[in-house]
Amino acid sequence: PGGEGAPSPGYMNYLQIYEALAEMVESLDKSIVTITATKINKDWLSNEYETKAETTGVIVGKTGKEALILTDYSSIKDANSLTVTLFNDYSATIELKKFHTNSDIAIVSLNLTGMGTQAEEVVPASFGSTTGDNLLCSPVIALGSPMGNCGTVGYGMITSDRGKISMVDANYTLLATDIYGSQYAKGYLFNLKGQIIGIITNKNKSTDMRNMITAYGITDMKQLISTLSGGFDVAYMGITGIDVSEEANTQGNVPLGVYVQEMEEDSPALRAGIQKGDIIVEMNGTAIENYADFAAVFGEMKGGRMATVKVMR
Repeated sequence: PGGEGAPSPGYMNYLQIYEALAEMVESLDKSIVTITATKINKDWLSNEYETKAETTGVIVGKTGKEALILTDYSSIKDANSLTVTLFNDYSATIELKKFHTNSDIAIVSLNLTGMGTQAEEVVPASFGSTTGDNLLCSPVIALGSPMGNCGTVGYGMITSDRGKISMVDANYTLLATDIYGSQYAKGYLFNLKGQIIGIITNKNKSTDMRNMITAYGITDMKQLISTLSGGFDVAYMGITGIDVSEEANTQGNVPLGVYVQEMEEDSPALRAGIQKGDIIVEMNGTAIENYADFAAVFGEMKGGRMATVKVMR
């Protein structure tokens, strides 16, 4: 009510929703950073020149001495120097701590010593969950560079939470959204609790969906992020596998476990004698009935450690 020309109640509700989302983005932006990777190149006359590329990152941890920042590895690979810019325009040099090539993520470290009161404004984001809950139709916010440039934002909802990406030694849940963004989008999906629920990826997009934002479900990535944040080498076995189907188990008398689909050349698994078609049924004394069991045991391991694997051939 308000007379001719006054905004309708529906419009005001719509406006209030976006104002609330804008307030949340302003709060979440305190955890989002811009990372500049500088490379020194040489031209055909051997003269040196610099190239700079920007990517986005999110603060995922903080100790008394350092802040840990999650970012994509491909954008900072082979950089001669790295600089981070916080939401308040504070800039500092950072160091690469650890990376994982297969999932294209890295942890970089920001030294908090000497930052004074600026260190208090370094705010880590919290992690949500992508298991157990039905995420379908849940509203989400994409932050980082979903539109191709750092500092952009997108709003939408989860349109699928049942996708899977099979990778070496890992199977990740793929979250699809209705957010239309860049084919080269990077960044993070947040729920309306302000928690990270996905890491934006461009992998496994069909040609008719290449501009829709998709993300790895964060639950599948937590252990990997923790390992990298601790400065440990990520365990590597070298297999791609899937669950043994219920039909194969009940009708074909095939044991439950992880069916080995592919082996990487010169991988630890191949050198140990594991073969394509084997079914992993036990690891380090723990029964393996599906890939989730395998991921739980394998995720706790560190690179260079010994593992005992039982297979059914």
